[in-house]
Amino acid sequence: MELAPTNLDHVIRRLAAAGLTASAGHGKLYAYQMFRGLGYVHETAGLCHRDVKPSNLLLYPVTGVLKLCDFGTAKDLLDGVPNTRYACSRHYRAPELLFDQPPDAPDYTVAVDVWSAGCVYAELTAGTPLYPGTSVPHQRALVSRPPMFPEWAAADAIRLMAATLQFDPSARPTAAEACDHECFDELKRPGGHRLPPLFDDYNDYDADDNYDD
Repeated sequence: MELAPTNLDHVIRRLAAAGLTASAGHGKLYAYQMFRGLGYVHETAGLCHRDVKPSNLLLYPVTGVLKLCDFGTAKDLLDGVPNTRYACSRHYRAPELLFDQPPDAPDYTVAVDVWSAGCVYAELTAGTPLYPGTSVPHQRALVSRPPMFPEWAAADAIRLMAATLQFDPSARPTAAEACDHECFDELKRPGGHRLPPLFDDYNDYDADDNYDD
């Protein structure tokens, strides 16, 4: 891939150091592209990324473009090769990768990426990881509790995050379904938050436009 100027982890940390978090508009802009990229990976490429986290989301601040990178652990989960449960960085690891399952339980699905994406969106909104476990047992304890979202988060964003962080993987939306969530309606409205050129199926894009809320 081409060299990107930064990634989402650096942006979150830089804002946090200044006592700030991403604006609601930018949060939705980045989250939408994250879910849309995952939708392509899941449904077109037939892969599970298995390491969705802020440092694996490249960012181009001038244009607002976000790209998913680092496919070193990506896998076709239905290729007949056993799927390791030691996948994804701890803070973004879905419950089905943290807890032992009975022998007759189904293996995990691409829903693990959706959980990770929900954690990323929550971190982008709050400025800190939602589940900052210091060990696997600690992480298990944290994800067993109801998620706590920042009080300043938009209500529609909280509804999307809560949906992606369902303990039951079958209850989570797919990445494509997440793209259709009401949280992103304002991005698609005429005059709403302008989208980067790769989404010109929703509106025209001027490279000189600013991303104002």
